[in-house]
Amino acid sequence: MTPKNGIVETEVFTENALNGKVPSMNEPRESRDWKQKCVEILKSKQALYTIGALCAIVALRLGLNWRIAHHKTSMMPQVSVVHPAYAPMDHILKLPANIEGIREASLYAHVDGYLKTLYVDEGDTVKKGELMADIEAPDIVQAYNRAKADYELQDETRKRYVQLLKGQVISQQEFDDLDAKYQEAKAALDNAAANLAYTHMTAPFDGRVARRFNYPGDLITKATQNESVNPVFIVVDESELRVAVDVPQVDVALVSLGSPVRIHVDAFANKIFRGRITRIDPLLDDTTKTQRVLIDIPNPQGLLHADMFANVDLILEHKDRALILPREALRGDQDAPFVYVIQNSVARRVPVKIGLNTINRVEIVSGVGEGQSVVLQGGSGLSDGMKVDAQPAPQSEATATEAAQ
Repeated sequence: MTPKNGIVETEVFTENALNGKVPSMNEPRESRDWKQKCVEILKSKQALYTIGALCAIVALRLGLNWRIAHHKTSMMPQVSVVHPAYAPMDHILKLPANIEGIREASLYAHVDGYLKTLYVDEGDTVKKGELMADIEAPDIVQAYNRAKADYELQDETRKRYVQLLKGQVISQQEFDDLDAKYQEAKAALDNAAANLAYTHMTAPFDGRVARRFNYPGDLITKATQNESVNPVFIVVDESELRVAVDVPQVDVALVSLGSPVRIHVDAFANKIFRGRITRIDPLLDDTTKTQRVLIDIPNPQGLLHADMFANVDLILEHKDRALILPREALRGDQDAPFVYVIQNSVARRVPVKIGLNTINRVEIVSGVGEGQSVVLQGGSGLSDGMKVDAQPAPQSEATATEAAQ
């Protein structure tokens, strides 16, 4: 076969050579020899190595191009973003507190003697006026008997003198002298009767016995201003309790009567007790510069007890609809806060105005809107106009409406 031109002959020969075909014997000898040499060259190891090397160079170049493109992307700062959302928000002040009894009494002995009988013990419920203990005081009993005998004598004498005065047998002066002795005897009897009543200790109100410090047979000494003695009982009424909290001076202006309060007690980790501020001490503590605030809370089930430790959430302000961001997204100082907003993969520094704020969250009054992409993490080296690789923050970090408890 005679090619019409060199191009056609080369294409045919190359196709045959690549397909492993030997040139036809009918072709001219010179053509067959040249084609045979080309086939041998293509089948040689050197040719195979050359082709393999070219393929490797092409693959390497493609991989290098991909790595360069990927490297350019990875050189951009990676940031996580969140989206501001509207939700209810409270301005909460968390403080430690103590639970106190509104009605709590330490019962001391008013007479000296021996503890004769105990009718109640710690933990018992008592009613107002219920007998709790008897004190044996012989001196008190004798004093009462003498006072009673003297009073009875003076009373009978006075009755006779009244008749004598009516008959003008005695003068008014004589009657007045006797009447004075009668009044003295009556006062002495009343005093002795009061002391005798003190030998019977009774409950001052409905409540429970919180402490008992003595046993039957113990010597009981009456309490005086110059001596320090233990009470016989401590009685507390826990149907309603009081939570006392010391508010720092900087927050005093935000506290007001009637403000709601949440109370947390370690013994009831999953339960929240609620109350309202009922009293505010007008004087600040000289040492700590704190103001004592009191919250009265009902305790119908008796779950809480006096002297328990608690943590309180003072709800100083509430908003039903606030645009909220995690505090971590906020940058700058208190006087000039700002955030980074991502627009078309570019970080833009945006000043913001802050409203309510808690430990974990802040309210955005102005600067950004709902749904915008705000940098949460990874922006320590950001600047205005810098290109970034923005990724959604993990769900645990991106929930802008998470309660700051």
